[in-house]
Amino acid sequence: MKNLFKSLFIGTFALVMAHANADPIGGSSPCGSCFGSEITLEYAIVPDTNDTNLLITLTIATSTYTGLATDWISSVAIKPASQVTAGSLDSTSAPGIWTFMLGGLANGNCSGSGSGFLCAEDGISAKTDNLTYTWVFDVTVANASRWLTSSLGASVKVNYDNGTNCENGCLTSEPITLQNGGGGPPLEVPEPQSLALVGLGLLGLALMRRRRNG
Repeated sequence: MKNLFKSLFIGTFALVMAHANADPIGGSSPCGSCFGSEITLEYAIVPDTNDTNLLITLTIATSTYTGLATDWISSVAIKPASQVTAGSLDSTSAPGIWTFMLGGLANGNCSGSGSGFLCAEDGISAKTDNLTYTWVFDVTVANASRWLTSSLGASVKVNYDNGTNCENGCLTSEPITLQNGGGGPPLEVPEPQSLALVGLGLLGLALMRRRRNG
């Protein structure tokens, strides 16, 4: 029994740590509409500011993309918060001239609608030929509770195009975990099930100590 509680206690914290470092979606991980691409969303607190202003990096690795190498990424959108006060496209490694808009993505283009969304679009430059692209958004919220940092709490949209009419057929729209990419402490608040596991582990530790003292 003692070893059981000890294993449970250690396993509890292992689960919490794994939860805070969720894997990207797509690639080798199941993803219904990623078309094989591996997608990651990470945040970093902007230096000399507070946790209401983050740099959020969207990374798309196309080495496992299941479409054609002649396809391209024409627009991307992220939803890192329930509501955004301000935002901008800070930088991107994708070629072309990318324009920014607050709001989501619909029919292959930035729509300007959807609370908490930020969008960037170009056209025909970011080819899906085994390259990895990043988009860095500078995002501000009214207070830190707006961030969607629970497991799969944020969302991402990516539009792949092939020059015919792929706006809807090649649209990735998936939940994703906003991960801590550095630059500050994790913002994530443990989910109820994680807190329950921690409580169970602490209970086991208390029982171990009571038996030892008894």
